[in-house]
Amino acid sequence: MSKPSSLSKKTKPSLSTRTSPVVLDFLVETYLVSQEIGRVSLRAIADRLDVSAPAVSRMAQRLVRRAYVRREGACGLALTEAGEHLALKAIRKRRIFEVFLVKTMGYSWHEVYPMAAASSNHLDDDLIERMFEQLGHPDRCAHGDPIPSRDGKLETPAAKPPQRFARWHIGPSRSHRLARWRHVALSQLAEPQARRKDRVGCASTLFRPHPPARAKRQL
Repeated sequence: MSKPSSLSKKTKPSLSTRTSPVVLDFLVETYLVSQEIGRVSLRAIADRLDVSAPAVSRMAQRLVRRAYVRREGACGLALTEAGEHLALKAIRKRRIFEVFLVKTMGYSWHEVYPMAAASSNHLDDDLIERMFEQLGHPDRCAHGDPIPSRDGKLETPAAKPPQRFARWHIGPSRSHRLARWRHVALSQLAEPQARRKDRVGCASTLFRPHPPARAKRQL
């Protein structure tokens, strides 16, 4: 009897293949809002992603069923333990990629946030960890934010002050960086709505480009 082919063995999927970038973006923004202002509302997530409130509500319902978020009150959200774990692992990828773009590719610190936000969730976990090794295990991103550990844990900023990238604290606020990301990420990831369907069913809504000449969509 011939031995079974090694190709038939199942391998554990990486974060990139297990969870769609749309879901990861939603979880990351939910985590960041919770850290910055405490309570997370559907309106706050809609503003961060520059999408409609109904689109955020539909995504939230799907993620509640997947046990990544839970409802708090009428319009509030909170990450579950599983959702926070995924968010921190995605943040790790984003921040390591920022350091790579600055130290290896020669980009300026103010250029890399939108690039990393738009691209990092599409990169393989092993590639990110290889970057981390080659970069000398950085503990901060290009903007001075702490890099979560590989197992999805984040040391509190007060426990370990910025070291290597302290000078990059001086610069635009997070809201300005998010504004740049919205323009770049949405234009790169958007596809014709009729041809785009996400695994959770609302990517075409979440990633519909916002026409620059029009006023912001009414919620």
